Amino acid sequence: MYLLGLPVILLYNFLSAVFRSVGDTKTPLIVLALSGCLNVLLNLFFVIVLKMTVNGVAIATVISNAISSIVLFIVLMKSDKYIKLSLRELRIDKRVLGQILEIGLPAGLQSAVFAISNIIIQAAINSLGTIVIAASSAAFNIEVIAYDVFNSFSQACTTFVGQNYGAGKLDRCKKTLLLSIAEDTIATAVTIGLVLFSGRFLLS
Repeated sequence: MYLLGLPVILLYNFLSAVFRSVGDTKTPLIVLALSGCLNVLLNLFFVIVLKMTVNGVAIATVISNAISSIVLFIVLMKSDKYIKLSLRELRIDKRVLGQILEIGLPAGLQSAVFAISNIIIQAAINSLGTIVIAASSAAFNIEVIAYDVFNSFSQACTTFVGQNYGAGKLDRCKKTLLLSIAEDTIATAVTIGLVLFSGRFLLS
């Protein structure tokens, strides 16, 4: 069921990237927040009312992701700001497609290697028993919080660098990179400190 929902998840990520490319990070955030609330309500409906188990949770997730993608799609079609989507003018530009593949394929392979390594690690953890599995799961939830902090700087840096690179302002690209590294380093130090000092509380 989750695999069936991958197309709408990919569509949401693509549309969110389009909004971020013009400096609009609020619209995807608002839509995602509403989608999260809808996901919770649908989970309760499918699990409690319809007495469904894992399949109900999966269906709720797919539906909420699909709705968030549709909302962003409609907003982009009706936008009158920097960019607007027109279905009649949709075309495949071979040159642009080649550039996307040139950048996207290495990034995709990098993510795939990361995912495969996580699968191998998880398989090793699963062989150690339920207590270790539970501990690993709890620690992973804390890791996700820390990762989101780091990833926010990565997303911001990607957006600013992309905008300035497109405008031919390479000097601003370098400044953005250095500033992002500095800010990310500070955020990393603060996050690590919070995790170290409050780890036991978060795991309790």
